[in-house]
Amino acid sequence: DHEATSGTELLRLAGLGSVDVLIGGPSCQRDSTIGKRIEEDSRNRLFIEYIRIVRELQPRWLLFENARGMLLYGKGRFIRSLQEELEALGYSVTWGVLNAADFGVPQRRHRLLLVGTRDGITPSLPSPTHGDPRCVECSRPDASNRIRAAERRTAGDASECSTCGGTGRQPLKAGLRPWVSIGEAIG
Repeated sequence: DHEATSGTELLRLAGLGSVDVLIGGPSCQRDSTIGKRIEEDSRNRLFIEYIRIVRELQPRWLLFENARGMLLYGKGRFIRSLQEELEALGYSVTWGVLNAADFGVPQRRHRLLLVGTRDGITPSLPSPTHGDPRCVECSRPDASNRIRAAERRTAGDASECSTCGGTGRQPLKAGLRPWVSIGEAIG
């Protein structure tokens, strides 16, 4: 029972005296773009338990991860409330939506990440290491979230696209590698 478990009990069970970093992604069915989005689902309140554990353990750093739909709930009221709660506990907080594909994961998956610290600095989110190589004019993604291996366009397509010359690829920002497919990731 999550409500009956104290932060002290969690530390005891883990054999720890304190926690430097607390990472959590409390389920929130209301905000999932795939789920049924049932408002009355008790899992929608698990973020309150996350805040309680942060309050009890006072970690130096925290990471909160969830569905990007959380930003839409109450027209942004939820994320503002979460940020205010954490700031009231002495945390400096930064949040944003990151795409897993932008970090070498072979799936387009957008997630809300919130980072907080009590170390007297302003945290930041990481910069992407990968980018979408598809031509914005002629490359059409399929309906899945899969990233397909690069396919060269036929010579007949070259005259149809003035952006990429028919390659289906566009130049990436300096330092970025192209998104990877599952096949490319596992070799």
